[in-house]
Amino acid sequence: VMIRGLVGTENNNSRILWLQNGVPMNDVRDSGIWLDETYPVEFIKRIEIVLGPGSAVYGSGAFQGVVNIFTKDPKDIDKYGEYRVAMQNNLTFKASAIAAYQSDDGDLGFLAHVAANTSQGPGLIGDHMYLDYLMNQGGISYSDGKDPDHSRYESIHTNSFKHWYNTNFKLNYKNFKWNFGYTGVYPESDGSEKVPFIYYDPVTSNKVPGVIEKSYETHPYKFVRNEFYTDFIYEDNFGDNVTFLALLSYRFGHYKHTNYGGFGTNNDLTQVPILGTDGQWSLMETDYSAEVITRQHKLYGLAQAQWRIYDANELIGGFAMEYHRIHSDDFMNHANGQLIDENHHVIVTDPYQATDIGYVTPSLFLQDEQRFWNDRIILTGGIRVDFHKVNSDIYRDIAPSWRFAFLGKWTDWMTMRVSYGYAYKAPSLYQLYVDTFDYVGNPNLKSETLHNVELSFLFTPTYFLKIRLDGFATIMNNLIEMEYSFENGTEFEGVNGRYIPKQDTGALLTGFELGLDADITSNWNLYAHYNFLFSRRSLGNDEWNAIVGDAMNRLKLGFTYMNEYLISDLAFFLVAGKDNEEQIDNNDQSDNDKFKDKDVSTYAILQPQITVALPANLGLMFQASYAFSEGMTKSPTYKYYYEKDQVPVSRYSLMLSLTYPFKK
Repeated sequence: VMIRGLVGTENNNSRILWLQNGVPMNDVRDSGIWLDETYPVEFIKRIEIVLGPGSAVYGSGAFQGVVNIFTKDPKDIDKYGEYRVAMQNNLTFKASAIAAYQSDDGDLGFLAHVAANTSQGPGLIGDHMYLDYLMNQGGISYSDGKDPDHSRYESIHTNSFKHWYNTNFKLNYKNFKWNFGYTGVYPESDGSEKVPFIYYDPVTSNKVPGVIEKSYETHPYKFVRNEFYTDFIYEDNFGDNVTFLALLSYRFGHYKHTNYGGFGTNNDLTQVPILGTDGQWSLMETDYSAEVITRQHKLYGLAQAQWRIYDANELIGGFAMEYHRIHSDDFMNHANGQLIDENHHVIVTDPYQATDIGYVTPSLFLQDEQRFWNDRIILTGGIRVDFHKVNSDIYRDIAPSWRFAFLGKWTDWMTMRVSYGYAYKAPSLYQLYVDTFDYVGNPNLKSETLHNVELSFLFTPTYFLKIRLDGFATIMNNLIEMEYSFENGTEFEGVNGRYIPKQDTGALLTGFELGLDADITSNWNLYAHYNFLFSRRSLGNDEWNAIVGDAMNRLKLGFTYMNEYLISDLAFFLVAGKDNEEQIDNNDQSDNDKFKDKDVSTYAILQPQITVALPANLGLMFQASYAFSEGMTKSPTYKYYYEKDQVPVSRYSLMLSLTYPFKK
């Protein structure tokens, strides 16, 4: 997900705070969120988005913005319920149902949502990404000047079968709310279930491991995901001026990688060379049935009071607490293991154990809003202090964040807003402690910080037209990026290096957004949005380089037409990449040449959607998307295009769904 084009600095949306009904969703391991087709969109009521840092109110995760997903309440559901069945390409079938009850006085409400889904999937990861990864970073080295033997992969025909289920329940009684839900994702295969394992001889004449045997054994790799949440919310008014909110939430995630041997950790490497008592090297047996399990627990509590001191002033203050606990088999465990360099020499390391981690982060926050001259001038100031435990040391990092804003409604048709904010983001546990054959964490990472300034204008020159112009400048310090390092490789696995989080001096981000929304008639609406981003990271010594993956230009155009019997929308999206040559590090150009294609490609997406009313208050919806991108004429890119890091994305999708009721 791109906020203002900022996507290159991370891959799992961890710099965005994701809320569901105001409750943080970001997971413990990656600090991000799973955003894929398994989220039940039919359960969404509305989505609110805050651009820019929001740490002063929300804490660490709200670094680049906040996305708050509000789900449907009992009062939003038709008395006969809501139902949907859908079918998509890749043999995807979906079905969902929502039933609810709301008492006449509004004191009691109940809602139940269930969904069952299945998909054969596009199989792109297995067909391309794994192949590209194995051939370019593992498998066979290019150093001997020989081309890879692509014929060995001709027999790999993979798919990505997946079944997933969602259940959500809500109970409202007067001022009390109880929500809980479950998501289970069960793949039969993830697209890489057939991999040709390669065996290496640890000793050759040139001391570089060579291939001595090839195998076509099938070892299905699966990634099963189970997530559960429950929220308890109490909200009440004390008099006419004070509102109190208390919230307690628990989230549990259980992730299991099955047959992880082919992707093994440093304790489960594929064909690890070991030095025998006779001084000879031999290959250790590989356990292809290895499992990597992650269990994570997140407890979140909030107590907040909102006090209207007088008509033009409102004060919000409160206390928040998060408890994180995680067990992850692919985190560092050097207490029982050893690191081996490219010459098969054992590196003596200090004992370090991070497979089981637990810590508490308490927070205090306060925000005040003062209005003048019939709300034509609004001043807002807020501060928050998080006592965050950045790593496994005993000390805590006292992390303050603040934000100040000035809003002026100068005329009836123009509003101006100026804001300044300081925010921080603690490194994720994944960035600190991961330890696999292709990734390794850095326990010494510091929290990222930023200073952000914004100037926004909202123009309403006519009753049907809105124009928004927003400029921003951000200075980031301690920027964390995942970079490929040739100094941390395991040569005996055919892997020249590993990805490792590196912390640069900082980054400079500037840009602007221009948005237009026009209600031409009561039936027609036009919208347009353009985003420009100029991002640079510091290399030290007054040298700057582009941030890999950020999108410099983004454009959205579209129109909507609706009446009593029809709802239609046609949207066009454009994402424009940058010159790849800017991504080359002059100090290491020879090694990085092969990775310079990690930048964002230029692509455009056309997305039509139409819903028509049928008898019995049914609605029939057709939705499609098609992507135009660079290299479309080169086979096999007719199947997919690239968004980032050579990750293939299906070029087209089609969906036909039947819903009840048809909502006008």
